[in-house]
Amino acid sequence: MAPAREPDLFKCAFGYVGVYDMEMMFEKGDIPQRESGLRYLRRTLGTDKAQQRANSPTSLAKNIKIPVYLAAGARDVRAVPEQTEAMNKALIAAGNPPEGLIIQSSEMHGFYKEGNNLKLYTEMLNFFARHIGGAGATGTAAAK
Repeated sequence: MAPAREPDLFKCAFGYVGVYDMEMMFEKGDIPQRESGLRYLRRTLGTDKAQQRANSPTSLAKNIKIPVYLAAGARDVRAVPEQTEAMNKALIAAGNPPEGLIIQSSEMHGFYKEGNNLKLYTEMLNFFARHIGGAGATGTAAAK
């Protein structure tokens, strides 16, 4: 949400197991399956759908002009992969397709398998090296 609200503050953004569509929080995942979860959502996100849309990065994708990379676990029941897919589609529609997208099978709300973490953090390091400088996963400095 920060790159949408403050577009000049960031050089890039890496979305990892994120929530990008507030309305979807009431429809998918494990939170709305319990009354306590619904109470939490109503308290934190409100019940006004227009307000939920206004506070959703998917609705503000047109404001995001920086490079973006998205990653999610395919089995995540908290921030369901449909959240990441919705953000991917919103960025594409806004003319700023993500530089990369990982929806990792067998992972949930965070990556836990060593090989998946190696892939994720290698992608992260290289992405950040390209856009904010420093050495990427290969150890080479990014071009300025």
